[in-house]
Amino acid sequence: MSDALPEHADDVARLLAERGRYAEWLERVEASGTGIPDAVRQRVRADYAGRLDAVMRELGAYADAVRADVRERRETHARAVAALREAEERRAEAELRHRVGEYSDREWQEARHAADTEIGMLRHDVEQAQAEVERAEEVERVIVGSSVRQLARDVLALEVEAEAATDSLDALVRETMVPPTPTVPAAPPAPPAEPAARASAQARPAEPPPLFLDLALETGTHPVLPLPEVAPDRPVPPPPREPASEAQRCRTCGTMNKATEWYCGSCGAELTAT
Repeated sequence: MSDALPEHADDVARLLAERGRYAEWLERVEASGTGIPDAVRQRVRADYAGRLDAVMRELGAYADAVRADVRERRETHARAVAALREAEERRAEAELRHRVGEYSDREWQEARHAADTEIGMLRHDVEQAQAEVERAEEVERVIVGSSVRQLARDVLALEVEAEAATDSLDALVRETMVPPTPTVPAAPPAPPAEPAARASAQARPAEPPPLFLDLALETGTHPVLPLPEVAPDRPVPPPPREPASEAQRCRTCGTMNKATEWYCGSCGAELTAT
């Protein structure tokens, strides 16, 4: 373990060892073959499963510390990779300077030997850091995965308990609930009653309008009757008169007019029968 988990390294290692041992025992119980009563097999299986569950719960308490350890190991690996690349670039630079003639053969041999030695050490550091990252990630998967699985089991157990409680409550409500009283449909509203005056008027037959004399006797006055409408004033032609002769002469202009004419057709003067 890195410095992120110094005081818990032994506890985590012990719990991981116990986890592996209980998991192996459970596999052996399943592969124990025939001849073992089922009740005994189930009892032993439950014992190992309970121990494994307790170990996983203890490992879950170190989840945050294990995550921090994984992050630190990844950073160490990244630094080792960067140092290796720098050493390889320095060796390539020395080789280039030797090719252009700046470095002599002896200087190039010394630079190459030093660069190869450094590169070998850095490659070992990179491999070791990579192995530590993989081990830390495996521990993280075990611990964090166990925490997630345990959380899922706890949530499932709570859901089962809640569902059972809901069923019990529904049954209690059905037992204590009073059946509802059937509702009777309301009768349609009655039509509104007509006024008494309108009903009495409809009940008795219609009476003829009062005569002029009856109105005068009842009221003591002479009622004024409306007069018939008269067309606007216009000259009303006199009725045709019987002809006195076949023709008549106008006294004004001397024009002969028919006997049935009242006015002269030439000057308009009134004709006098002759």
